[in-house]
Amino acid sequence: MKSKLIQIVTWILLILMILSNIITIIFLLDYKSNMPAQIKMLVDTSVKLIKVVQPKNGLDGKDGYTPILNKDYFNGLNGENGQSIKGEKGDTGVKGDAGKDAITPVKGIDYNDGQDGVDGRTPIIRCNTTKNRWEYRYSEDDNWTPLNNQIVKCLGV
Repeated sequence: MKSKLIQIVTWILLILMILSNIITIIFLLDYKSNMPAQIKMLVDTSVKLIKVVQPKNGLDGKDGYTPILNKDYFNGLNGENGQSIKGEKGDTGVKGDAGKDAITPVKGIDYNDGQDGVDGRTPIIRCNTTKNRWEYRYSEDDNWTPLNNQIVKCLGV
């Protein structure tokens, strides 16, 4: 595992060095003086650093296996004349009993209306900087009520 990691790091460094040389060549193309000698030196240096590794022959693998129809897989046919295999039709079930007729509920017997609700109110909410908590009330005449017991720091209020 460690040698594999060293090999990967070595290849990455080699690739980075080759890229660096290519960038240097591109940079040098802007200058006219002594160009052919500089490029040849960089290419020769890069070629010397690259080692060509010939792959080693491994062991031959096992021969493949051809799946057999109706043993390893099925295609829905009986396999002889391409005829489909079709099952016999099932028996018809017994008819169930008729359901009961629906009943319309009667108000006062089956159900009652609830009381009308109160109109909604919009609360006034503030952050109390003295008590470090959120408070609410529904009108100017009401007292402030804590929203919860959580201590907060009121910012910019």
